[in-house]
Amino acid sequence: MKNKPNIFFLLTIGCILLLILLKIFANQQYTMKNTSTQNLKSIKLYSSVTHATQTSQVQNFIKVWQFLYSFRDNKTLAYELKRKLEKQDIMKIITDYQTLSNIFKSLNYDENQKKMINEMFKNEKEFVDSITQFYLYLIISQFNESKINDLKKQKEYIKSKIYRIDPGLIERIKQKNDPELNKILSEIDKQLYQPNLSERKIKVLLAEMEKIETIINAYEQRKDDEMFKWMIENREKVLKSLIVRR
Repeated sequence: MKNKPNIFFLLTIGCILLLILLKIFANQQYTMKNTSTQNLKSIKLYSSVTHATQTSQVQNFIKVWQFLYSFRDNKTLAYELKRKLEKQDIMKIITDYQTLSNIFKSLNYDENQKKMINEMFKNEKEFVDSITQFYLYLIISQFNESKINDLKKQKEYIKSKIYRIDPGLIERIKQKNDPELNKILSEIDKQLYQPNLSERKIKVLLAEMEKIETIINAYEQRKDDEMFKWMIENREKVLKSLIVRR
């Protein structure tokens, strides 16, 4: 008998959400039908414009790779870079472009390396941007579809430990601005988290989920572009070339 209110509460929510989802799906079908032709034209135009840009960026990656061989003659700088990279959290490097960029700006390149930078790149900014992107792609290229799928499963598992109902779904329903639904949703919000979870535990789980989302988003944003494909193809060679022996 004690479970009856909970069962009624969950059944009510389930019915409401089902009706809303059916309405949303119907609206999306109508929108997709009317915009598909226009989107196809936009994609074709985008592809033709970005191909030339990405080819140029791949050329810059090759220049960076060539430049990195100079670290074999400047081992002090190679170990300085290694120490600075090891001090950084991978999440910060992936999400904060400036953090990685500042590392390369701070290095004391020798005269030969400065000469190479001047000869191989238009200016210092292009060099810093290119080597920053190079390392960013190198870091993200350690992930593949299998690892990302595992991370997605892990994310959903963590989410299920935190929430009784997916907050993303609740937020999408709130955007409909239905006063009656909002009253119900305000009550659902009060029971959003799983029972017996402390604030500290919720905070820890949310932080872990955020890290996973960061990696997934970084991968998804780059996996189809030419620079990422180039890095995947050459990753092992690049890693071997970065080894500087004492």
